[in-house]
Amino acid sequence: MKKTSDSKSNVQKLIKATILVFCAVVFILSVFAVSREFIAIMIAVVSAAVAIITLFHKQLYAVLCKIRQNRFGRIVIYTVVACMVLAILYTAVISFLMLDAMSNTSPDVGTLIVLGAQVIEDESSLILYRRMEVALQFLNANPQTVAVLSGGVGLEAVISEAEAMRRFLVSNGISEDMLFVEERSTTTRENIGYSSAIISEYSLSKNVAIVTDGFHQYRSQSFAKYAGLSPSALTSGTPFFSLPFYWVREIVAITTQVVFK
Repeated sequence: MKKTSDSKSNVQKLIKATILVFCAVVFILSVFAVSREFIAIMIAVVSAAVAIITLFHKQLYAVLCKIRQNRFGRIVIYTVVACMVLAILYTAVISFLMLDAMSNTSPDVGTLIVLGAQVIEDESSLILYRRMEVALQFLNANPQTVAVLSGGVGLEAVISEAEAMRRFLVSNGISEDMLFVEERSTTTRENIGYSSAIISEYSLSKNVAIVTDGFHQYRSQSFAKYAGLSPSALTSGTPFFSLPFYWVREIVAITTQVVFK
């Protein structure tokens, strides 16, 4: 009996530690991004709240027991719990769609759309570098494929994200004739919209593979389908330490897209 109790306690400690580590990673990455994104503030606040609840769940349970003693308190608690359950189910469904989009590959690709990421002055971020590497490997293996490089000039950059990608690919042997540069976009919607316009203008293949991180594939492909393209995924690897933050941020972005479409 004692062994069973100890085993249960160890599982609870493991779950608690996992939640706290996840919240800490998301919070830290959110704080670093606060100066650039309002959504990061929201994520930081939520992750901090979840961590506090996890740490003080016993004290919170005691308070909830007192609140439950009256009818109004029970209604409030049940409403909050219902909302939390719905939020968890919603997050699970969106996460499944994101994972499914990552596996949406196709052998029939005529055009790459390489989505930009942060550039600091004229240096590419790790996320952008990984996207460029994936694009380079594919273009070397498929020399007839053309690429639309999409991304404008960020707040900390002196060149556009598209220009950073063009320089990298050209310096690694890719012909400039196979590259189309789109430097106006500042959002994913604009990335795809402006890239689609280039594809139409130059009569490029609409069978596209979108080069971006796995967490970003679902939303990117949704915009591409809306633009009349036939998208598939060419996924780059997201740095593991930053994946929790970007995954949560993407769920919020997808939700915003649905609500304000």
